Amino acid sequence: MIRFSNLTISHAPDKRLLAGASAHIPAGSLCALIGRNGSGKSTLLRTLAGLSRPESGNILIADTDPYKTSPVKLAQTIAVVTTERIRVANLRCRDVVALGRAPFTNWIGRMRQDDIKWVDHALGLVGMAEFADRQLSSLSDGESQRIMLARALAQDTPVILLDEPTSFLDIPNRIQLINLLADLAHNHGKCILFSTHELDLAISSSDSLLLIDSAGIIHLPAPQMEDYLHANAIFS
Repeated sequence: MIRFSNLTISHAPDKRLLAGASAHIPAGSLCALIGRNGSGKSTLLRTLAGLSRPESGNILIADTDPYKTSPVKLAQTIAVVTTERIRVANLRCRDVVALGRAPFTNWIGRMRQDDIKWVDHALGLVGMAEFADRQLSSLSDGESQRIMLARALAQDTPVILLDEPTSFLDIPNRIQLINLLADLAHNHGKCILFSTHELDLAISSSDSLLLIDSAGIIHLPAPQMEDYLHANAIFS
């Protein structure tokens, strides 16, 4: 579902992050992206999402090259939540989540009944239904993060890319979110890749881990990755 090969990306002309990296993450799986600060996790996610073109290499997301397709087709294939905060005035949470349905509405953006149901469903999944008519600007960082997740879920794409989705969330909401992502992957066939600094959470909840380190990309099932990290004293 997510496949890349011989991928080379840089953060700046003089800072190469990955060279010749390859990996395959199948449908129906939850994969955690880990690595030290500055290793290139966010840049890799942006590259896979079609937001930052690589220097070289091949990328297929649900059999679609994100750099050779239309913006609408791409938005119907990949939902993305970055660490950037949307700053808007006078926009309700419901309106923000409804943006996730934009790739499926007509040219004037008219919401059908099915689209409205998706918005309500997504708000409920992240426990934010009671905030639907609140102004986004009135929410805390954690609450805003959950609204951004709801927008991605309302998009109902086969692939979801999340950059630090548990940041700003308290422990109960972190657990709820990870359980939700696992359910979407295992019971609904989604392919979900999320970056995190929480190594214990990544190992305990994910099917596999994608590690960026000095050796490049290493992709292993969660139990094997735990052994690899200990054996090589990574993050110690």
